[in-house]
Amino acid sequence: MTPVDPPQPTFTQRDLDSAANAKVSSTLNLADNSVKLEWTDSFAAGTDFVVDIAGADGKFARAATVPGLNGAGGRIAWSWPNAQTQTYRVSAVVPAGALPLTASAGGTSIVVAVPQAAVTIITDKTEPLTGAVTLSLSGGATYRSVKWYSDLRLLGAGAQTPGAPLVWDSKSDPVGNHLILALVEVSDGVFVEYRRAVAVANPDIAASVARNVRMSAAFDEVYDVTATSANGIAKVAAVLDGAPFGELLQPNGCPIEPCGVYPQSVYRFVLNERAVGSGTHALKIFVTDKTGAFLELSDTVRISNAPAVTLESGLDGSFISGNVVLRGKAVTDKASPLTTTVKIGSLTVLTTTQLDFSAPFEASGLGAGRYVVTATTTDNTNMSASSTATVYVQSPSAAKPEKITVLQAEGELLAAAGDSILYRAADRSIHWLNTVTGLNRPISGSIDLAWINTTWLLGDGFVVAAGRGSDCQDQCVYFWGSDLVVKNLTNIDPQRSVTGFEGGSRMPQIVGRYVVWKSEAVSFAGFRIFETDTATLRSILLPAGTNSDLGFGYMRGGVLNVLYTINPSLGVAAITNWNAQTGASENLNINGNSPRSDGERVIWTRPGTDPLYPGLSVPRILLGRPLAGGPELTYTSTLRGYSVSDGLVRWGEDSTGANSLYSINGSDKFAVDLTTNRQPLPGSPIEIDFQANQAVYTWKAASGKSQRLLDILPVKTLQSGNKRYFTLGNNKTVYRVVTD
Repeated sequence: MTPVDPPQPTFTQRDLDSAANAKVSSTLNLADNSVKLEWTDSFAAGTDFVVDIAGADGKFARAATVPGLNGAGGRIAWSWPNAQTQTYRVSAVVPAGALPLTASAGGTSIVVAVPQAAVTIITDKTEPLTGAVTLSLSGGATYRSVKWYSDLRLLGAGAQTPGAPLVWDSKSDPVGNHLILALVEVSDGVFVEYRRAVAVANPDIAASVARNVRMSAAFDEVYDVTATSANGIAKVAAVLDGAPFGELLQPNGCPIEPCGVYPQSVYRFVLNERAVGSGTHALKIFVTDKTGAFLELSDTVRISNAPAVTLESGLDGSFISGNVVLRGKAVTDKASPLTTTVKIGSLTVLTTTQLDFSAPFEASGLGAGRYVVTATTTDNTNMSASSTATVYVQSPSAAKPEKITVLQAEGELLAAAGDSILYRAADRSIHWLNTVTGLNRPISGSIDLAWINTTWLLGDGFVVAAGRGSDCQDQCVYFWGSDLVVKNLTNIDPQRSVTGFEGGSRMPQIVGRYVVWKSEAVSFAGFRIFETDTATLRSILLPAGTNSDLGFGYMRGGVLNVLYTINPSLGVAAITNWNAQTGASENLNINGNSPRSDGERVIWTRPGTDPLYPGLSVPRILLGRPLAGGPELTYTSTLRGYSVSDGLVRWGEDSTGANSLYSINGSDKFAVDLTTNRQPLPGSPIEIDFQANQAVYTWKAASGKSQRLLDILPVKTLQSGNKRYFTLGNNKTVYRVVTD
């Protein structure tokens, strides 16, 4: 017997078309764990619908019967609890039987899936919300479509980027609580609904934040906040990457500098790029008015720091020879690798990706002179940084410099005496350093005087300065002995003015164990002599109604003498010599100005005309004679500076420019260069330094020959006997060379 299939229901074409156009969709509400099914009813009037739910075995069971809309073509909505993933089927009950409806995504069943990971609505501001607020979904997923609603009012569609963000102007809603709803389409006709209640404040505050491009200097990002309120602004606070960054109670910047011209009207926050670090950072500004209401602003700070590279401390300003190793370190706050190149001159000696690098180099083949070592590091964004160090090479015939100390860039070499130097450190304190023992002593009270217009002198076991400290009305002379306790010699002068105003103490001079200076005290003008061994202060008082030049102290036969003139303003004055042993002054029967002596000879000037200063009478003629008496010798009538020591007279002339001429013990004048060849003077301490061929030489009277000292030209050199102290490099490394 042949089996016969049961007869299949026969549906009308209208029923089939209505089922295809039903477009069943689902919306999952996670707030109350319910699902809403919707479909279109275009069936004949009187048609009802049934909803079936699939069980664990896949078989459908009847859940509900839903009346139709009499074929009006409207959408029917039906809700059902849905705490877990379930499959639904909606059918129309027609005369031929139950006809399943077609879902929006196709097929006759619709799966409502409950998300496994919790998704929430997030805002870029803290509640209560103010101004422009960015709404987005947590988790960073990208969705088919997302529509955003406030109190069921459509705000717009989210962007097709992770989280589907939308900027909502919260000012469009009144102050109070509002429901934010995100309708997420996970697939065709399948929706998930996320909800969050938010509080909106929107106080009466107008504010903005912007990067001040013009004020953003190297390694700084400047952000200016402009804020106003009818209630007054109480404070403006900044939060960077979730951490407090500062709070301002009043404006601290001007939109247009300088602030002396324009009033302070903006709240300024300065971000140090190095401290904050490379990357994208979130800046939030909270503006609070005096009622306690606040407005929140947001900005994005993008920082890309260049790498940094340093060369080994001590390399700059050093002398190199033989096998040397150039060391340094490269750093970056980015994840990208660095490539570092090290050059000496234009020669590349190393290319490496190591952060701590070392570059061996053979310096023996280098010629004498100055060389620049450059280390350059570059990251993969092509940002780079460089560090340089200046090194020096001496020839075998030159002296061997000895490194003494490093002053740093802010330091300065001030004075030298024998084995000791005086220098200003980076913190402006003055130090007295014994270069043999290494004893380094700070000078008490020196910071008060550590300005460039202070004169510093170093004697044998004491320090002298001339400047204006906090205890001085004009200019004073200060003294430090072995106890390093400061004494103001001007203020302890018993001859100082009794009127309360002390004239300046000018041009101190160290002469052996004495300090000599000119005092311009109102009633007791003249010269002061301080004997350092006995702490005794003596005076040379000028006759009433007279004046003098600066004076000059010298030793003769172990006794201090002081040369000075009376009334030099009259053109040519009588040169006078004061003797410390007798306490008397003697007229030397010499008419001239500005005398100098080394204890054997006396030199002086007379006025003349100078083409550089037409119409003025200036020192132009230099003369001299033995101190004990004898014929006068005219050295020059076109004078440009002069000095005398150890039997050597030194001066400059118009024709010699920066070069000096010399006379020894009254002999004919001569110049010093590599060709100078004079009769040796055994035992003479005279040493004359000069420059030739980009090197420094010294001519020695004792041998009549020149010695090569340095193959470089230091910026500043101090000479004390046969010792020269000089500085090299940006960090001002101090060296000493000693002539043999």
